[in-house]
Amino acid sequence: MASFVEARRRKQLDDWKMMANVGYSSGIIGSMAFSKSRPRFKDIYNFPEEREKVNDVERKKAEMIAWAANVNRRFRRSVKDNGKRQH
Repeated sequence: MASFVEARRRKQLDDWKMMANVGYSSGIIGSMAFSKSRPRFKDIYNFPEEREKVNDVERKKAEMIAWAANVNRRFRRSVKDNGKRQH
């Protein structure tokens, strides 16, 4: 569910960026008619910076490895404990 919410949020942000680019381009054309100075896109529109996907992937991989090691350790401990109880 969280991935769907994140994808929807990303899609909405992309739509807003596209509309902002259209507005910016229109403004540039209008401002060119009146003066020689043009504002930059990032000066007008402030969008949040996207996180690096690589770091997220690396973090998720490390979490999965840690989880697998923990589950493996618990399983071996339970097998070892069950073996002691049977003798």
